[in-house]
Amino acid sequence: MMAIGSALVLGGGGVAEIAWITGVLAGLAEAGHDVTGVDQVIGTSAGATVAAQLGGGLGLDELFARQVEPARQSPEPMVQLDMKKFAADIQPYMARVTSPDDLFRQFGRFALDARTVPEAERRAVIEGRLPSAAWPATPTKLIALDCGSGTMAAFDATSGVSLIDAVAASCAVPGVWPPVTIDGRRYMDGGVRSTDNADLAAGAERITVISPRGMDSATPTLLPLREAMAALSAGGASVTVVWPDAASAAAIGTNPLDPATRAPAAAAGRAQGRAGLPKPLEARLSGGVCAAVLARPSRYEVSRASVSWSGWPSKYRVSTALKPGSADAAAAKSVMQERSFIASTGPRIRSAAASSLAATTPAHSRSLGPSTGWPR
Repeated sequence: MMAIGSALVLGGGGVAEIAWITGVLAGLAEAGHDVTGVDQVIGTSAGATVAAQLGGGLGLDELFARQVEPARQSPEPMVQLDMKKFAADIQPYMARVTSPDDLFRQFGRFALDARTVPEAERRAVIEGRLPSAAWPATPTKLIALDCGSGTMAAFDATSGVSLIDAVAASCAVPGVWPPVTIDGRRYMDGGVRSTDNADLAAGAERITVISPRGMDSATPTLLPLREAMAALSAGGASVTVVWPDAASAAAIGTNPLDPATRAPAAAAGRAQGRAGLPKPLEARLSGGVCAAVLARPSRYEVSRASVSWSGWPSKYRVSTALKPGSADAAAAKSVMQERSFIASTGPRIRSAAASSLAATTPAHSRSLGPSTGWPR
Protein backbone atom coordinates (compact mmCIF):
# COMPACT_ATOMS: atom_id res chain seq x y z
CA MET A 1 0.00 0.00 0.00
CA MET A 2 1.27 3.44 -0.93
CA ALA A 3 2.54 5.61 1.94
CA ILE A 4 1.61 8.90 0.25
CA GLY A 5 -1.61 9.74 -1.54
CA SER A 6 -0.40 12.49 -3.87
CA ALA A 7 2.76 14.40 -4.69
CA LEU A 8 3.57 17.51 -6.70
CA VAL A 9 7.02 17.67 -8.32
CA LEU A 10 8.24 21.07 -9.51
CA GLY A 11 11.26 21.04 -11.80
CA GLY A 12 14.23 23.30 -12.37
CA GLY A 13 15.09 26.35 -14.39
CA GLY A 14 15.61 30.07 -13.92
CA VAL A 15 13.38 33.06 -13.21
CA ALA A 16 11.50 32.40 -16.45
CA GLU A 17 10.62 28.91 -15.26
CA ILE A 18 9.58 30.16 -11.81
CA ALA A 19 7.10 32.41 -13.60
CA TRP A 20 5.98 29.67 -15.99
CA ILE A 21 5.36 27.12 -13.23
CA THR A 22 3.38 29.73 -11.28
CA GLY A 23 1.30 30.51 -14.34
CA VAL A 24 0.63 26.84 -15.05
CA LEU A 25 -0.53 26.22 -11.47
CA ALA A 26 -2.81 29.28 -11.58
CA GLY A 27 -4.26 28.24 -14.94
CA LEU A 28 -4.87 24.67 -13.83
CA ALA A 29 -6.70 25.93 -10.74
CA GLU A 30 -8.90 28.11 -12.95
CA ALA A 31 -9.69 25.05 -15.04
CA GLY A 32 -10.75 23.13 -11.94
CA HIS A 33 -7.50 21.17 -11.63
CA ASP A 34 -5.81 22.64 -8.56
CA VAL A 35 -2.83 20.32 -8.13
CA THR A 36 -1.38 22.14 -5.13
CA GLY A 37 -3.58 20.40 -2.54
CA VAL A 38 -1.25 17.41 -2.24
CA ASP A 39 0.34 15.39 0.54
CA GLN A 40 3.92 16.27 -0.47
CA VAL A 41 5.75 18.82 -2.64
CA ILE A 42 9.23 18.23 -4.11
CA GLY A 43 11.02 21.23 -5.57
CA THR A 44 14.29 21.60 -7.46
CA SER A 45 15.91 24.92 -8.39
CA ALA A 46 13.12 27.08 -9.85
CA GLY A 47 10.68 24.51 -8.51
CA ALA A 48 12.13 24.93 -5.01
CA THR A 49 11.30 28.63 -5.17
CA VAL A 50 7.72 27.94 -6.22
CA ALA A 51 7.36 25.17 -3.63
CA ALA A 52 8.39 27.63 -0.92
CA GLN A 53 6.10 30.33 -2.29
CA LEU A 54 3.11 27.98 -2.25
CA GLY A 55 3.44 27.71 1.52
CA GLY A 56 3.88 31.43 2.06
CA GLY A 57 0.25 32.29 2.72
CA LEU A 58 -0.58 33.79 -0.68
CA GLY A 59 -3.08 32.38 -3.14
CA LEU A 60 -2.18 31.42 -6.69
CA ASP A 61 -3.66 34.62 -8.10
CA GLU A 62 -1.44 36.68 -5.82
CA LEU A 63 1.63 34.63 -6.66
CA PHE A 64 0.84 35.08 -10.34
CA ALA A 65 0.51 38.85 -9.86
CA ARG A 66 3.98 38.90 -8.30
CA GLN A 67 5.31 37.56 -11.59
CA VAL A 68 3.50 39.83 -14.05
CA GLU A 69 3.04 43.17 -12.28
CA PRO A 70 6.29 45.17 -12.28
CA ALA A 71 5.50 46.90 -8.99
CA ARG A 72 5.11 43.53 -7.25
CA GLN A 73 8.03 41.70 -8.83
CA SER A 74 11.01 40.93 -6.60
CA PRO A 75 14.34 42.49 -7.62
CA GLU A 76 16.33 40.11 -9.84
CA PRO A 77 19.73 40.76 -11.44
CA MET A 78 20.09 40.42 -15.18
CA VAL A 79 22.35 37.52 -16.12
CA GLN A 80 23.55 37.08 -19.68
CA LEU A 81 24.37 33.42 -20.19
CA ASP A 82 27.46 32.71 -22.24
CA MET A 83 27.07 29.00 -22.85
CA LYS A 84 30.22 28.70 -24.95
CA LYS A 85 32.28 30.11 -22.10
CA PHE A 86 30.46 27.86 -19.63
CA ALA A 87 31.29 24.85 -21.78
CA ALA A 88 34.95 25.83 -21.99
CA ASP A 89 35.19 26.52 -18.25
CA ILE A 90 33.64 23.22 -17.14
CA GLN A 91 35.44 21.00 -19.66
CA PRO A 92 38.57 20.42 -17.51
CA TYR A 93 36.41 19.27 -14.60
CA MET A 94 34.43 16.87 -16.76
CA ALA A 95 37.66 15.43 -18.12
CA ARG A 96 38.54 14.29 -14.60
CA VAL A 97 35.33 12.33 -13.99
CA THR A 98 36.03 8.74 -12.90
CA SER A 99 32.53 7.50 -11.98
CA PRO A 100 28.90 8.60 -11.95
CA ASP A 101 29.25 9.77 -8.34
CA ASP A 102 32.44 11.65 -9.21
CA LEU A 103 30.52 13.51 -11.89
CA PHE A 104 28.61 15.31 -9.14
CA ARG A 105 31.79 15.99 -7.19
CA GLN A 106 33.41 17.53 -10.25
CA PHE A 107 30.39 19.76 -10.73
CA GLY A 108 30.82 20.71 -7.09
CA ARG A 109 34.49 21.60 -7.58
CA PHE A 110 33.52 23.69 -10.59
CA ALA A 111 30.87 25.46 -8.51
CA LEU A 112 33.31 26.15 -5.68
CA ASP A 113 36.01 27.48 -8.01
CA ALA A 114 33.73 29.76 -10.03
CA ARG A 115 33.76 33.50 -9.57
CA THR A 116 30.26 34.65 -8.65
CA VAL A 117 28.49 37.32 -6.63
CA PRO A 118 28.94 37.09 -2.83
CA GLU A 119 26.84 34.48 -1.08
CA ALA A 120 25.09 37.09 1.09
CA GLU A 121 24.07 39.10 -1.98
CA ARG A 122 22.53 36.04 -3.60
CA ARG A 123 20.75 35.10 -0.37
CA ALA A 124 19.08 38.52 -0.28
CA VAL A 125 17.68 37.92 -3.77
CA ILE A 126 16.23 34.56 -2.70
CA GLU A 127 14.73 36.09 0.44
CA GLY A 128 13.03 38.74 -1.67
CA ARG A 129 11.26 36.05 -3.70
CA LEU A 130 9.57 34.42 -0.72
CA PRO A 131 6.34 35.70 0.86
CA SER A 132 7.34 34.01 4.13
CA ALA A 133 10.49 32.60 5.68
CA ALA A 134 8.50 29.86 7.43
CA TRP A 135 8.49 26.33 6.05
CA PRO A 136 5.21 25.36 4.32
CA ALA A 137 2.67 23.38 6.32
CA THR A 138 2.51 20.83 3.49
CA PRO A 139 5.50 18.45 3.73
CA THR A 140 8.01 19.94 1.31
CA LYS A 141 11.42 18.69 0.14
CA LEU A 142 13.88 21.03 -1.56
CA ILE A 143 16.69 19.27 -3.40
CA ALA A 144 20.36 20.27 -3.45
CA LEU A 145 23.75 18.55 -3.78
CA ASP A 146 26.74 18.68 -1.44
CA CYS A 147 29.58 20.17 -3.49
CA GLY A 148 32.24 18.17 -1.67
CA SER A 149 30.72 14.71 -1.53
CA GLY A 150 28.30 14.94 -4.44
CA THR A 151 25.55 13.48 -2.24
CA MET A 152 21.97 14.65 -2.40
CA ALA A 153 20.30 16.67 0.34
CA ALA A 154 16.52 16.81 0.59
CA PHE A 155 15.93 19.73 2.95
CA ASP A 156 12.61 19.89 4.77
CA ALA A 157 11.08 21.45 7.86
CA THR A 158 12.76 18.87 10.08
CA SER A 159 16.28 19.49 8.73
CA GLY A 160 17.03 22.42 10.99
CA VAL A 161 17.81 24.55 7.92
CA SER A 162 16.18 27.89 7.19
CA LEU A 163 13.79 27.94 4.25
CA ILE A 164 15.76 30.76 2.65
CA ASP A 165 19.00 28.80 2.77
CA ALA A 166 17.33 25.63 1.48
CA VAL A 167 15.85 27.47 -1.51
CA ALA A 168 19.14 29.26 -2.18
CA ALA A 169 21.02 25.95 -2.11
CA SER A 170 18.59 24.31 -4.52
CA CYS A 171 18.93 27.33 -6.87
CA ALA A 172 22.75 27.61 -6.76
CA VAL A 173 23.51 26.92 -10.42
CA PRO A 174 27.20 25.90 -10.71
CA GLY A 175 29.27 28.59 -12.37
CA VAL A 176 26.45 31.13 -12.15
CA TRP A 177 25.55 31.50 -8.46
CA PRO A 178 27.62 30.80 -5.34
CA PRO A 179 27.23 27.51 -3.45
CA VAL A 180 25.33 27.95 -0.19
CA THR A 181 26.94 27.31 3.18
CA ILE A 182 24.83 25.19 5.54
CA ASP A 183 26.36 23.77 8.72
CA GLY A 184 29.85 24.13 7.32
CA ARG A 185 29.05 22.34 4.04
CA ARG A 186 28.59 23.98 0.61
CA TYR A 187 25.59 23.08 -1.52
CA MET A 188 24.69 23.56 -5.19
CA ASP A 189 21.66 23.30 -7.44
CA GLY A 190 19.75 20.00 -7.14
CA GLY A 191 19.23 20.11 -10.90
CA VAL A 192 22.77 18.76 -11.29
CA ARG A 193 21.39 15.40 -10.16
CA SER A 194 18.17 15.63 -12.14
CA THR A 195 16.26 18.53 -13.61
CA ASP A 196 13.14 17.34 -11.76
CA ASN A 197 14.19 14.68 -9.22
CA ALA A 198 10.83 13.06 -9.85
CA ASP A 199 12.13 9.71 -8.61
CA LEU A 200 11.90 11.08 -5.07
CA ALA A 201 8.11 10.98 -5.34
CA ALA A 202 8.20 7.16 -5.22
CA GLY A 203 5.56 5.89 -2.83
CA ALA A 204 2.85 8.30 -3.95
CA GLU A 205 -0.24 6.99 -5.69
CA ARG A 206 -0.77 10.11 -7.83
CA ILE A 207 2.13 12.24 -9.01
CA THR A 208 1.97 15.49 -10.97
CA VAL A 209 5.25 16.73 -12.43
CA ILE A 210 5.49 20.31 -13.69
CA SER A 211 8.69 20.11 -15.72
CA PRO A 212 10.09 23.22 -17.44
CA ARG A 213 12.69 21.06 -19.20
CA GLY A 214 10.25 18.38 -20.28
CA MET A 215 10.50 14.70 -21.01
CA ASP A 216 13.50 14.98 -23.31
CA SER A 217 15.50 17.88 -21.95
CA ALA A 218 18.77 18.79 -23.63
CA THR A 219 20.23 19.33 -20.16
CA PRO A 220 22.71 16.52 -19.47
CA THR A 221 21.61 14.23 -16.65
CA LEU A 222 22.16 10.68 -15.45
CA LEU A 223 18.51 10.51 -14.40
CA PRO A 224 16.26 11.65 -17.27
CA LEU A 225 12.63 12.35 -16.45
CA ARG A 226 11.58 9.71 -18.97
CA GLU A 227 13.36 6.98 -17.00
CA ALA A 228 12.11 8.25 -13.63
CA MET A 229 8.57 8.35 -14.95
CA ALA A 230 8.79 4.81 -16.25
CA ALA A 231 9.99 3.58 -12.86
CA LEU A 232 7.26 5.44 -10.99
CA SER A 233 4.61 4.09 -13.34
CA ALA A 234 5.99 0.57 -13.02
CA GLY A 235 5.62 0.96 -9.26
CA GLY A 236 1.89 1.53 -9.67
CA ALA A 237 1.72 5.33 -9.59
CA SER A 238 -0.44 7.41 -11.89
CA VAL A 239 1.93 10.04 -13.27
CA THR A 240 1.07 13.27 -15.05
CA VAL A 241 3.78 15.41 -16.62
CA VAL A 242 3.25 18.95 -17.87
CA TRP A 243 5.95 20.80 -19.79
CA PRO A 244 6.02 23.94 -21.94
CA ASP A 245 3.87 23.96 -25.04
CA ALA A 246 5.05 25.88 -28.09
CA ALA A 247 3.81 29.27 -26.87
CA SER A 248 5.32 28.76 -23.43
CA ALA A 249 8.67 27.66 -24.87
CA ALA A 250 8.76 30.80 -26.98
CA ALA A 251 7.90 32.98 -23.97
CA ILE A 252 10.60 31.38 -21.81
CA GLY A 253 13.08 32.01 -24.60
CA THR A 254 16.76 31.14 -24.69
CA ASN A 255 17.89 32.92 -21.51
CA PRO A 256 15.81 31.73 -18.54
CA LEU A 257 17.81 33.98 -16.19
CA ASP A 258 16.54 37.17 -17.84
CA PRO A 259 14.00 38.86 -15.48
CA ALA A 260 12.21 40.32 -18.50
CA THR A 261 10.93 36.83 -19.34
CA ARG A 262 8.83 36.62 -16.16
CA ALA A 263 5.64 38.32 -17.33
CA PRO A 264 5.39 36.61 -20.75
CA ALA A 265 6.38 33.21 -19.31
CA ALA A 266 3.80 33.46 -16.53
CA ALA A 267 1.08 34.53 -18.96
CA ALA A 268 1.90 31.70 -21.37
CA GLY A 269 1.95 29.21 -18.51
CA ARG A 270 -1.43 30.36 -17.29
CA ALA A 271 -2.92 30.05 -20.76
CA GLN A 272 -1.48 26.55 -21.03
CA GLY A 273 -2.79 25.59 -17.60
CA ARG A 274 -6.30 26.76 -18.45
CA ALA A 275 -6.48 23.91 -20.96
CA GLY A 276 -6.51 21.59 -17.95
CA LEU A 277 -5.05 18.14 -17.49
CA PRO A 278 -5.78 15.33 -19.94
CA LYS A 279 -7.12 11.98 -18.81
CA PRO A 280 -4.59 9.23 -18.08
CA LEU A 281 -3.56 7.23 -21.08
CA GLU A 282 -1.41 4.23 -21.88
CA ALA A 283 1.72 4.90 -23.90
CA ARG A 284 4.50 2.72 -25.23
CA LEU A 285 7.71 4.28 -26.44
CA SER A 286 10.68 2.38 -27.80
CA GLY A 287 14.02 2.86 -29.46
CA GLY A 288 14.52 6.33 -28.05
CA VAL A 289 12.80 7.84 -31.06
CA CYS A 290 9.67 9.08 -29.27
CA ALA A 291 8.24 11.67 -31.64
CA ALA A 292 11.29 13.48 -32.93
CA VAL A 293 9.51 16.83 -32.87
CA LEU A 294 11.24 20.08 -32.06
CA ALA A 295 8.14 21.95 -30.92
CA ARG A 296 7.46 20.31 -27.57
CA PRO A 297 4.04 18.71 -26.94
CA SER A 298 1.98 20.63 -24.42
CA ARG A 299 1.33 17.80 -21.95
CA TYR A 300 2.14 14.15 -21.56
CA GLU A 301 0.44 11.77 -19.19
CA VAL A 302 1.13 8.10 -18.74
CA SER A 303 -0.07 5.39 -16.42
CA ARG A 304 1.99 2.18 -15.97
CA ALA A 305 3.90 2.88 -19.17
CA SER A 306 6.48 0.59 -20.67
CA VAL A 307 9.27 2.92 -21.73
CA SER A 308 12.71 2.18 -23.06
CA TRP A 309 15.11 4.98 -23.93
CA SER A 310 18.39 4.93 -25.80
CA GLY A 311 19.01 8.61 -26.51
CA TRP A 312 17.92 11.12 -29.11
CA PRO A 313 18.02 10.16 -32.78
CA SER A 314 20.91 11.53 -34.81
CA LYS A 315 18.77 14.01 -36.68
CA TYR A 316 15.83 16.12 -35.58
CA ARG A 317 12.89 17.13 -37.66
CA VAL A 318 9.66 19.06 -37.29
CA SER A 319 6.76 16.72 -37.89
CA THR A 320 4.33 19.36 -39.13
CA ALA A 321 4.62 22.45 -41.27
CA LEU A 322 5.07 25.58 -39.13
CA LYS A 323 3.86 29.00 -40.22
CA PRO A 324 6.66 31.60 -40.25
CA GLY A 325 6.35 33.96 -37.29
CA SER A 326 3.99 31.68 -35.39
CA ALA A 327 4.52 30.67 -31.76
CA ASP A 328 5.21 27.12 -32.91
CA ALA A 329 7.88 28.33 -35.31
CA ALA A 330 9.49 30.50 -32.64
CA ALA A 331 9.52 27.60 -30.19
CA ALA A 332 10.97 25.26 -32.78
CA LYS A 333 13.72 27.76 -33.56
CA SER A 334 14.49 28.10 -29.83
CA VAL A 335 14.74 24.35 -29.38
CA MET A 336 16.84 23.96 -32.53
CA GLN A 337 19.26 26.55 -31.16
CA GLU A 338 19.39 24.67 -27.87
CA ARG A 339 20.01 21.34 -29.59
CA SER A 340 22.57 22.90 -31.92
CA PHE A 341 24.55 24.23 -28.98
CA ILE A 342 24.48 20.87 -27.22
CA ALA A 343 25.55 19.11 -30.41
CA SER A 344 28.48 21.47 -30.95
CA THR A 345 29.76 21.82 -27.38
CA GLY A 346 28.70 18.56 -25.75
CA PRO A 347 31.56 16.44 -27.06
CA ARG A 348 34.10 19.08 -26.03
CA ILE A 349 32.85 19.08 -22.45
CA ARG A 350 31.98 15.49 -21.87
CA SER A 351 34.08 13.24 -24.08
CA ALA A 352 36.38 12.23 -21.25
CA ALA A 353 33.50 11.93 -18.81
CA ALA A 354 31.51 9.81 -21.23
CA SER A 355 34.46 7.48 -21.79
CA SER A 356 34.89 6.82 -18.08
CA LEU A 357 31.17 6.51 -17.47
CA ALA A 358 30.87 4.01 -20.29
CA ALA A 359 33.15 1.69 -18.35
CA THR A 360 31.43 2.13 -15.00
CA THR A 361 27.74 2.78 -15.61
CA PRO A 362 24.95 0.38 -16.66
CA ALA A 363 23.84 0.95 -20.22
CA HIS A 364 20.34 2.05 -19.25
CA SER A 365 21.80 4.90 -17.18
CA ARG A 366 24.37 6.21 -19.62
CA SER A 367 22.98 5.81 -23.14
CA LEU A 368 24.38 8.46 -25.45
CA GLY A 369 22.36 10.41 -27.97
CA PRO A 370 24.28 9.84 -31.21
CA SER A 371 24.29 13.48 -32.25
CA THR A 372 25.17 14.96 -28.88
CA GLY A 373 27.71 12.82 -27.06
CA TRP A 374 26.02 13.70 -23.75
CA PRO A 375 25.13 11.07 -21.17
CA ARG A 376 21.37 11.11 -20.72
